[in-house]
Amino acid sequence: MAPSPLTPLTPRALCLNTQQGISKLFPRQSFISTSRGQCAGKQLRPVAVIIDDAPLKGRVLSVGSYGRATLVELCGKYDIPVPVDTRGQVFDGFGPFAAAYIAGCACLRAPSDLYRLVLEVAQDAKASGALWIEPALSMSFYMERFGGLGPTLELLCAAAASAELSTGVGIGFIVAAERQCDPKEAEMLARGLQEALSVPGAAMISGRQGVVGFGLHGAEAGNPPGAFGAAFKVLLTPTPTTL
Repeated sequence: MAPSPLTPLTPRALCLNTQQGISKLFPRQSFISTSRGQCAGKQLRPVAVIIDDAPLKGRVLSVGSYGRATLVELCGKYDIPVPVDTRGQVFDGFGPFAAAYIAGCACLRAPSDLYRLVLEVAQDAKASGALWIEPALSMSFYMERFGGLGPTLELLCAAAASAELSTGVGIGFIVAAERQCDPKEAEMLARGLQEALSVPGAAMISGRQGVVGFGLHGAEAGNPPGAFGAAFKVLLTPTPTTL
């Protein structure tokens, strides 16, 4: 059959993982930023909740999620130093959060770890009354252990489909680049994601596309978003695919 263009991610989905970035993208909406670690007993749970717009009401952009007990258990299993407990704590910089986040990513060693984490995120979301969540993925920290970007996305989407059946909470993933890295790496990640999504039937969750956005992770100070424009433009460009 004749090539058909892959539908690019829409500008609405290309959101920066910051309140300021999201506010620029959705200037008419109100935002509530909070740390769910303080109210749900979880580690690494900052979120931005978009409200006041009917088509988007209830959309949640979450960054990193581990129950403290799960993180401690997996650190012990893989002989990884247990990071500081960030729940309810106030820090002067981004360092303690980043250390805990990186330790959490280092604990993702087997498919069962991915399935467990995705399920626990969905379970916590259900307990909080959420119907739809969008976990943001720092795949560069662990995807090579699972065969690269494409195979890791397939594992995560399979885990999400299983978690949806168990909890009733819908899941869509945001793939994120790291602010502290060279913007060229973000562009490479975007091109890899574009290629992975160009394969018919790839990265699906319950019959729909599993990747709903592309974003940025990491400390904002000293890492402005402007340098990453090329990476975002990659995913706004249709890519031919043969059906």
